[in-house]
Amino acid sequence: VVAVKQLDRNGLQGNREFLVEVLMLSVLHNKNLVNLIGYCTDGDQRILVYECMPFGSLEDHLLDLPPNKKPLDWSTTRMKIASGTAKGLEYLHDAANPPVIYHGQRVIDNARRPSEQNLVTWAQPLFRDRRKFTLMADPSPEGNYCIKGLYQALAIAAMRLQEGAETQPLISNVVTVLEYLAMPLIEEGNTKDLFPKLRLVDPKVDTALPLPTLRVRPLLKKLHLNSTKVYS
Repeated sequence: VVAVKQLDRNGLQGNREFLVEVLMLSVLHNKNLVNLIGYCTDGDQRILVYECMPFGSLEDHLLDLPPNKKPLDWSTTRMKIASGTAKGLEYLHDAANPPVIYHGQRVIDNARRPSEQNLVTWAQPLFRDRRKFTLMADPSPEGNYCIKGLYQALAIAAMRLQEGAETQPLISNVVTVLEYLAMPLIEEGNTKDLFPKLRLVDPKVDTALPLPTLRVRPLLKKLHLNSTKVYS
């Protein structure tokens, strides 16, 4: 069983660009990426063949859930998915040759009002008010998540949204944080003294959210926040 993706015949991508993309995808192999196993350029067809994911896409488990389907839980599922996604990006950024850098991505929710469909633009003002942090959480779990874990996830998200590479944590830092948030102890609320409070000093994004540093626990020794705007 395979998954077949047919590209738009009227798209802007030409034959050369399509083949370059196929060649690039064919050399990317990581357990956190869906593998490309074939393609078709017969006539005007532009088809990519991927390994099949039997449980469907992440979208299938987050949006428009049927009444009898429970939403994904916070720590053991959502944070593990986020951690795996970050590991896939880490491979593309740091291990792939040549590296594949994703930046300036737009996250769109067409179900929202036009002014709120760009989720990054919608969320940025909410980072400035701690009382609104829970508005950025998926409402489907009905508040059944660890508040401290949510704050930690929002903290690293706020830092990644900073403009300029010198103000953002490395993707390897993001992986470390998300791996930590996926641990059962976070779900149990046992986060006391694990994360000292740091503050983003940029007045435009002053979240005062607690962020992990290597001074806290041996588990986080490999974490180095690559940001000139973070201070203890």
